[in-house]
Amino acid sequence: MTDVFDKLDKVNYVPVIGGPFIGYSNNDNFMINKQRITPLTKDSILPCKTYLINPYHSFNDFPKLVEQNLLRDDRIVFSDSGGLQEINLGIKKYNHIEVFKWQEKYSNIGFCYDVIPFKSIDGSRFTGWTFDGKNFLNCAQQTLKNMKEVNEIRTEFQKFKFYGIIQGRNIEEYKQWFNIKKEAKSDGYCVKTPNN
Repeated sequence: MTDVFDKLDKVNYVPVIGGPFIGYSNNDNFMINKQRITPLTKDSILPCKTYLINPYHSFNDFPKLVEQNLLRDDRIVFSDSGGLQEINLGIKKYNHIEVFKWQEKYSNIGFCYDVIPFKSIDGSRFTGWTFDGKNFLNCAQQTLKNMKEVNEIRTEFQKFKFYGIIQGRNIEEYKQWFNIKKEAKSDGYCVKTPNN
C-alpha cells in the first residue's frame, strides 16, 4: 500500500465491503469481459479505492487477496473491529489482540475493539436494543484496557493509524467516554451513532 494519509481529506464516502464482494474478488468465475464484479481489485468493473472491511467476516479471505496481489496499490482500507457483529451474531471469533494484529497488517486505519454499551431488550440479537446505562462506564474502562494492550504490541506507526471509538447517545456521554479513553494512545477518533 502506498502512503495514503495525505489523501484522506478527499474521501467523502467509505462503503462497507462484506463477505460476498471479498469472496468474488478471488474467483475468476465472477468476471465480465475479464473484469471482476467486485469493487476491490485492480481489474474491477467498478473500482473503489476506499472501503471499510471487517475481520469478523474477512479474517481469512481478505489476506488471500493481498497475497495474490489482486488489490489496488492506492487503496485506503478502514477496518472495523467486529465487536458489533459479535453481539448481533452471538459468536466471539477473535480477541482484541488478534483483531489488532490483523488490522495492522491488512488495513490503513483500524478502529479499536470496543465494548459496546448496548443490550438486548427481549433476548433477540437482532432487534430490541437499548442503551446499557448501568454498565456504560465499565464498557469504557474495558475498551481502554483493550486499547492499552494493543498499543503495547503496535509495530507499524507510518502505514497504520489506530482510532478509538467514542460511544454514547449524547454529548455528555460522549465526553465521559472520551475522558476515559484519552488515556490510551490513538491517532484519531470515530464517534458512534447514538443507537446500536
